[in-house]
Amino acid sequence: MWLRALGNRASSTILTNAWSVAFLPLILIYSLILTTDPTSAQNSGQYDWPSCSKSGGTQLDLAGCANSRLKLADERMEKAYREVACHFDEKKKKELAEIQHLWSVFRDKNCDFWRVGGSVDRMNESYCRAGLAEERAAEFERWPFNAPHNVMGPCP
Repeated sequence: MWLRALGNRASSTILTNAWSVAFLPLILIYSLILTTDPTSAQNSGQYDWPSCSKSGGTQLDLAGCANSRLKLADERMEKAYREVACHFDEKKKKELAEIQHLWSVFRDKNCDFWRVGGSVDRMNESYCRAGLAEERAAEFERWPFNAPHNVMGPCP
């Protein structure tokens, strides 16, 4: 009886190991897909916004395209921020930097909130952040609000 029980355990272990060996390559491939960073392809020029938005493709391609839009939106916002900040004294620059930091925290928390789980979350989050960054850039580009935009001239 004891030998028979051991035999059942041994065959169970062999089957479990066989399944593990059979599915290990699939698990590894799937984990590589999930952990692949679409920005690596973006850096190689594969995802050029906005042309990549017209091409469709896999979910990974769509997420990479969204990251490309986010990168451009962030660059535009940073440029507009610097063009405004350079006109202020140190005290106002510090206040503006704090406000910008708080805005960034809001943007990130807001876009994180709308994640619902699933393969489109990465793409949707990037589009959310990009849209808010584009709005923030436009806000900076309209400054000063009560005068023509070119009244301040370039930064010293």
